[in-house]
Amino acid sequence: MRDLLLVMFLCLTSLVSFAQDENKTQGNLKISGFVDTYYTYSFNTPDDKNIGFATQPARHNEFNLNWGILQADYEQGKLQASLALQAGTFVRNNYAGEAAFIRNIYLANVSYQVFDQLKVTLGIREAAINLEDNLSIYNPIYSRSFASDIMPYYQSGLAFVWTPSEKFSLDLSIINGYQRIQDNNSAKSLAITAKYQLNDQLLIGYGNYIGNDNPDSLASQVSFFNDFYAQYDITEKLQVAATIEVNAREKFNEAGVDLAFDFFAWLRYKFTEKLSAAIFFETYRDPEQIFIFTGTPNGFTLNTASLNVAYRPEENIAIRLESKFFNAPDNIFPKENQLSDTDAFVSLSMALKF
Repeated sequence: MRDLLLVMFLCLTSLVSFAQDENKTQGNLKISGFVDTYYTYSFNTPDDKNIGFATQPARHNEFNLNWGILQADYEQGKLQASLALQAGTFVRNNYAGEAAFIRNIYLANVSYQVFDQLKVTLGIREAAINLEDNLSIYNPIYSRSFASDIMPYYQSGLAFVWTPSEKFSLDLSIINGYQRIQDNNSAKSLAITAKYQLNDQLLIGYGNYIGNDNPDSLASQVSFFNDFYAQYDITEKLQVAATIEVNAREKFNEAGVDLAFDFFAWLRYKFTEKLSAAIFFETYRDPEQIFIFTGTPNGFTLNTASLNVAYRPEENIAIRLESKFFNAPDNIFPKENQLSDTDAFVSLSMALKF
C-alpha cells in the first residue's frame, strides 16, 4: 500500500506540473480527486475485522481509507480522455477478481463526440447502472444498498451515449463481463441504462446487464439483471427515492432460472443547506444465492434499516454519522468466531471531492 500511494503521489505531482504548463497555453487538462475516510464499529466485533457483506465501509474498529482517487481528464475539440488511479478498502473488496497489475486503475478511457447527441467511449469506466452514485459524497446514505453493491461498479468495453435532450439519456455498452476489466471467456456482455428527468421534481431510470460470465470450460449461464428507480423531490427540503431490482440467471445444466429480488427506499430531509438527515430501508431476497453463497436454507435473504445524519460545511465535503441494522432468517453475519442472524454498526465518515 505504501509503495502504491508513493506511485500515485508521484503521478499526481507530474500531472499537476504538466497541467500548470498546459494551462498556460490551452487549459485542456484537469486534475481532480476524491478522498473518503471512515471509522466503523460493528457490534458483532468480527474476529478478522471484516464487516459481513459490506464493501463501503468494510472494516470494523479501524480508521481507514474507504476510497482514494487521483484523476486526470483531458479534452481537446471532440476528443476526451480520463485516467484515474485508486486505493482503499473499497478497491480491495471490489477488485479482488482482477489481475494485480490492473486493480488500482479506476478509469482509463478515450471518448469521441461523434455529434452533439452521441458520444463513443472505449476503455474502463463507471458502470452507472443504479440510482446511487459510485462516490459516497453524492448519496444521501453513506453505506451502499445491497442493490447497488451487487450491481457492477465498473465496466470495460465500448459505450455509446445518446443524449437527445437535457432530460433524457441512453447508454448502450458492449463489455467484457459483469464487473470485469480482464475477461475470463470469449463471450461479450451488454449493459443498457436510461435516465429521464420528467420535470424539476421527478427522475426515473432503468439499468440492466445481460451476459454469460462462466469460463469457456463450463456451460453457459446467461444472467439478466434489471434495476428500476425513481427519485422525487416532494419539496425543496424533502426527497424520497426507491429502487426495485429483479435479477435472473439460467440454472446450471438444467432448464429454468434462479431469481433474486430487491427493494430499497430512502427519505431525506434538509434542515438547512448544510445539515440533513435520511432514513433508509431495504429488503433483499436471493434464496438461490445468485450473487452471494451462504449455504443456508433461505440463502442471501435479509432486511436492513439505517439512519444517516450529514453535515456539509462546503459543497464538496460531507461529514456523516450513520447507524445501520441488519436482520436475516438465517445465521449469516460474522460475529466474533461464530455466525449470527443480526448485525449492526455505527460509522463516522469524512469525504472530500476536489
